[in-house]
Amino acid sequence: MTDQAICCQHSEKCFRNKITYLSFFLAIFILFGHSINIEVYELSGGVLYYVERFIKEIPDLTVPTFFAISGYLFFQNYSTKILLKKWKSRVFSLLIPYLVWNTLVYLYFVILCSIPSIRDSINNPVNGFSFLDLLKEMALGEHNFVTWFLRCLIIYTIVTPLLYWVIKNKYGAVLLSVVVIVVITIVNKQVVNFWIFYLFGACLGIHGKKLVTSKYSKLLVISAFCYIIISSSIGMFFIEKQITAYTFLRLSQVIAIWICADVIARPTEPKWWMKISFFIYLSHAPILEAIEKIFLITIGKNTLGAVVDFFAAPPITLLIVIALAYILRRIKPLWIVLTGSRG
Repeated sequence: MTDQAICCQHSEKCFRNKITYLSFFLAIFILFGHSINIEVYELSGGVLYYVERFIKEIPDLTVPTFFAISGYLFFQNYSTKILLKKWKSRVFSLLIPYLVWNTLVYLYFVILCSIPSIRDSINNPVNGFSFLDLLKEMALGEHNFVTWFLRCLIIYTIVTPLLYWVIKNKYGAVLLSVVVIVVITIVNKQVVNFWIFYLFGACLGIHGKKLVTSKYSKLLVISAFCYIIISSSIGMFFIEKQITAYTFLRLSQVIAIWICADVIARPTEPKWWMKISFFIYLSHAPILEAIEKIFLITIGKNTLGAVVDFFAAPPITLLIVIALAYILRRIKPLWIVLTGSRG
């Protein structure tokens, strides 16, 4: 029996595995996205410059995809009767990890900045420990920039009752989508801009489950892959500052990514290290930055340093994060707090 036939028999399992596999690969793309070093190494023109510009487009698709998946998962079986249960679940899976990771990263910076030989190499250093600064850091995550994603999800989760009231009707969903796009054009703020992707996933969770869980043809998968490559090549030059066009481009690419991910929708249980995408996302930043600093200091600000930095730092970071996860998973209460019971 083929994997596709097995998948038909275990569609829910395949669907969940598809999300797990896709999330892991998206987390790897984020590592490469955060290792873009065009400005640090003052790259202008040349092969490496355009390679990085193109590769940067792929990681830029990951966060919109994560928002769409989050919106879908929240609303796929939503009802007002289980709202409190879902809110409670998100307290453990979003709010607590957000506060804990922001606290840990702040303390990490406090320790590093207390070492004179290291302080001068740190971006945005802190001036010793302050309880008020800790509270500010817990709320805003100024030194842990990756937690902005969780902050947005927390805000979106709070307004879900109002969101559901509007989008439970298809016409309301269309109207709200138009309103959000107009607001994005006028306001252009992060928490607003990415709401359209969460809204898109939420609408699919209520009105388009069959579209999401369908098995796609090979021709459609190949077409979606080609579309991502072509649209990313065009987008990196012409669409970056045009927020409305950017939004529509990313929405279409999120759809294409989901279709492409059909090739990894298998009933086979993913390995444990493929289930830690959330941990990879939250833990990689300080490790990646430290490795990049080492490359910059040891190799220097030159083309070789830029190449080594960009292509070597992400896989090294990934191996370190997986090793760290291997250890932390054996301290179950801590792992649950750090990951919100994921992985």
